[in-house]
Amino acid sequence: MKGILGLILLSHRNIPDCGSLGRSVYLIEITKYLEKTISKEWSKRVYMSQQIRVVIVDDHLKTREGIKRLLVAAKDITVVGEGANGMEAVELAQSHNPDVMLLDVEMPVLRGYEAVRLIRDVQPGIKVLAVSSYHDRLYIQGMLDNGANGYITKDEAPELLLEAVRSVSKGNEKWMSPRALKYTHNAPPPQQP
Repeated sequence: MKGILGLILLSHRNIPDCGSLGRSVYLIEITKYLEKTISKEWSKRVYMSQQIRVVIVDDHLKTREGIKRLLVAAKDITVVGEGANGMEAVELAQSHNPDVMLLDVEMPVLRGYEAVRLIRDVQPGIKVLAVSSYHDRLYIQGMLDNGANGYITKDEAPELLLEAVRSVSKGNEKWMSPRALKYTHNAPPPQQP
């Protein structure tokens, strides 16, 4: 702010001749205007930098819409894109570079575990949260082994989705919803072919 005020004061010769009192009032008004303008812009930048940018990828439109409704209600989360299959997930990762991608497990074109592997190759910084109706150990472990940062079942999503997105965005590796955790700990190890 001092730098801008200094520039104004240095350029006082360009101020219309309206006497010393008029010149002072003119400078004060310009300073107030700049302070207000810069303050608004700064607040906007800080606000946007605190937003968690999310992409939702699920082959069921109603599911995407429901998830989106939950997310947009949160002040710290912004939905920046949506997709309906694994290939779109990879494309959205490249084009939107979200903080968090919500990724279904069973989708057309590429399955979730294939998509997350490719996403890791093109944008390794994106946090991927698997959101699935499957709570089978093979699905959960397959997503985590291929690079997902967390797993939540869709029936738990209304209560836990915001917590999961926030936690994964902050770097919590292998975030698990209670149901997913239950099935990975209580289930027998997967059979090797």
